[in-house]
Amino acid sequence: LESYAESKIGDKIRKFVTKPIHVHVTFSVDKHTHTVHCHLVGGDGFNLEVEHAGPDMYACVDLVVDKLDIQLFDQPTQ
Repeated sequence: LESYAESKIGDKIRKFVTKPIHVHVTFSVDKHTHTVHCHLVGGDGFNLEVEHAGPDMYACVDLVVDKLDIQLFDQPTQ
């Protein structure tokens, strides 16, 4: 799961980020709800947090990546 998230998130942010970044991903499970939380701090001057909860952890990772894509696309270029 960790390498899956690293690969998916890494591929997505590489096309948007030009300076060093720090990404922290947290996985949690509460009964039948799986949650993925991603906090991204970029050297380009942005700070993003996205989260998704659902019944499947891998699907949550995919949806977090989709949310990151939307937020990164909306970031102003420097």
